[in-house]
Amino acid sequence: SSDSASFKSKKIPALGLHGLTGKWREYLHTHRDQVENVNIASVYYGYQFAINILARIEASSCDAFRK
Repeated sequence: SSDSASFKSKKIPALGLHGLTGKWREYLHTHRDQVENVNIASVYYGYQFAINILARIEASSCDAFRK
């Protein structure tokens, strides 16, 4: 379950970002779930993406997100 799932279950809009490959089941929450298996460049790209999205959200009016 993702961190955003608990928000979504309460009908609170949420966004989840991940950079997992198709092999995530081989690593996540296993003995192979180690920092050595993390692609640091991918983490940085995800961070940059999230920062840019958050900046755009912050600059938008609340009406931009209403249905």
